[in-house]
Amino acid sequence: MRVYYVKDIQNCFIYENDRIVKGELKKEKKAIYTSLLKYSDIDIYTFKLKSSDDNILFDAESYLYNDIGLDVNKTYEIKYFYRKIDDNYVVTAVVVSEDILKSNFSEIIKKINYLDFITISPLSFISYYDLKNIKPKNDIFIYLDYEDSFVSFYSNKEFLTSKGLDKLSRLAKELDLSKNELFKLLEEKGLDETLYEDMLTYSKVNMFFMNIFNKINNIINYSNNIYSLTKIDTIYIYLPIKTKSLLSFVNDVFSLFSNLKIEFIEIDSEYDAFDVIATYFNAKNYNNDNVNFTIFKRPPPFFKQEIGKLIIFISFLIFVFLSVWIYQKIRLNFLSSDINIVSEKIRLLENKNKNLIVSYKKIRRELKNIENDMFKINNLINNYENTILFLKKIQNNKFLNNYFIIINGLQSYNLKVKSFYKKDHYYEVILNSDFNNSKSIAEFLHYLLINHFKNIKIEKILDNNNKYISKVSFYDK
Repeated sequence: MRVYYVKDIQNCFIYENDRIVKGELKKEKKAIYTSLLKYSDIDIYTFKLKSSDDNILFDAESYLYNDIGLDVNKTYEIKYFYRKIDDNYVVTAVVVSEDILKSNFSEIIKKINYLDFITISPLSFISYYDLKNIKPKNDIFIYLDYEDSFVSFYSNKEFLTSKGLDKLSRLAKELDLSKNELFKLLEEKGLDETLYEDMLTYSKVNMFFMNIFNKINNIINYSNNIYSLTKIDTIYIYLPIKTKSLLSFVNDVFSLFSNLKIEFIEIDSEYDAFDVIATYFNAKNYNNDNVNFTIFKRPPPFFKQEIGKLIIFISFLIFVFLSVWIYQKIRLNFLSSDINIVSEKIRLLENKNKNLIVSYKKIRRELKNIENDMFKINNLINNYENTILFLKKIQNNKFLNNYFIIINGLQSYNLKVKSFYKKDHYYEVILNSDFNNSKSIAEFLHYLLINHFKNIKIEKILDNNNKYISKVSFYDK
């Protein structure tokens, strides 16, 4: 069986006889056609519910519409992944609008008429365990690409949840670089400060990745809590290009985690590692409805379709009536009047059948016109939403400097500032000090060190109310 992974109308991969090759998209009667949704095309919600095995799906759907607020006027494809923890269910709901499906795959459908299987990117990494013969544990998969970025959590090969991250296209925009220019910068210089002449560029690159992995750190703490995980065993990282010094950078960020392994995703293939992973996952799971979001399934055989059943039924009736008519004609040829009545009934049935088919075709045409109008309206809505997202990105673009780095660190570790002083290259920050935030202050000092501040000192002093406060001093050169 040939299984196509259609990445887009120009790029597809074919799985056949345990081999993956890049090929051309063409329509084959017996082939299976699959594709993939990016994280940015889906919505993922994780929440706790008190329910039972019999009612969990009903309760989860009610929560989505009543508490989260899904639009009841829209149609969605929704898949649920849940795990029972103590007396609660932790539910991850993956929601895909049918409008997105129609918009994303319209060109492909025009060419091959159907897609048997459509899944989501965060699920594909399950196949990495099989491809690499790795024993699954509590693992994280980080996907960083130009147009899509996310982190997925797995426990013993079971998908738990996924969260979005900043795309590399955002960094390219901050640096005013093209995609190729950004990839070249990351390959040649990456996060190695010594290779940069322009320190502002390095600062932006460093802060971009620091924000990503700080966010992942927070997500890990949240997920460990909600799923009652005691530890994370391995972090697997995918990037389309090799980024210089990224591994040592990530090890520094997660240095406080004991026995945590960090590895780049690598596949022994001439093709991109994620393309191989996605092709393999789709080839092994296209029959799994629990991870299939397609609305473009190929039509069943004619005799299984409603119109086919109707025509077969009508044909059967015609056959019965004709049989009776012939039988009556042979035995009761003298009852011509009765035969004429039967013939008239048959004629009426045939006319009704024709009228039924004409009405059916008319309804199909009207539904097609309505569908085309809805498609145009959805395109207008999507264009408006994309414009709003673009304006928000412009609004959120901030200039990075030492003040921003310091403030970002204070906010990240929830530290309360009593006073702030700066003169030339010298900085002094007075913080509330107590037992509960001592670890946060230590992490803040480590954060300053990572961001290249010098001569960092801390001392505890008494304020005017005889309460201990912490004075942190440092230099930016």
